[in-house]
Amino acid sequence: MRICLHISVSGFKLKKISLEELTTARFDIEKEMLDFINKIESQGGMMEVIRSGWLKKEIIRSAYLKQKALEDGRQVLVGLNKFCVDEETIF
Repeated sequence: MRICLHISVSGFKLKKISLEELTTARFDIEKEMLDFINKIESQGGMMEVIRSGWLKKEIIRSAYLKQKALEDGRQVLVGLNKFCVDEETIF
């Protein structure tokens, strides 16, 4: 078992994550990568998606979705949208 620290409004919470959960997450990432590679291949390969502008549009779309998730709180980036510290705070 791997133990991860989860921070919530009420405090800190330890959660055990099984090897199965980690493996499933890895396979989800791998599947997304292979799907993306297959999209590229189905459109004629890397040079063709660059030439057509499709790859640039995908990068812009992905950046937009990530920024939107950060802004509405669906994705957390410590120090940016959660657990921020004022510059004047002295530790």
